[in-house]
Amino acid sequence: MNPDSANWTATGTSSKGDTKNDGTNANPSFAESTKKTVNIQMLFGTSGGRLAYYEVFVPEDQVTFAESESDVPITVNAGVYGVIELIHGFGVRH
Repeated sequence: MNPDSANWTATGTSSKGDTKNDGTNANPSFAESTKKTVNIQMLFGTSGGRLAYYEVFVPEDQVTFAESESDVPITVNAGVYGVIELIHGFGVRH
C-alpha cells in the first residue's frame, strides 16, 4: 500500500512552479497554462544512479509502450523545466 495514495487524483495534480530553479541549472520556466507537469524519480539498480526530475512535461505523442512476455519497455521524450537532483530514496530529496 502506498502511504501517499490518499493524495492521488483521477485527473492528476500539476507540479508546475513547485520546484523553482535554484540557480544550479538553466532550465526554462514552463509557460503553458493549460498543461500539467509531473515529478519523476528514478532508481537505477541496487547501487546505481538515483535521480529526480521536477516539473517534467511529457507530450502525449511522445510516450510509447511495448509489451513482451518478460517486460513492458516504456519510451518517453520529455522536457524538464524544474530542478534535476540526486536522491537517496523515493520521495527523499538530498
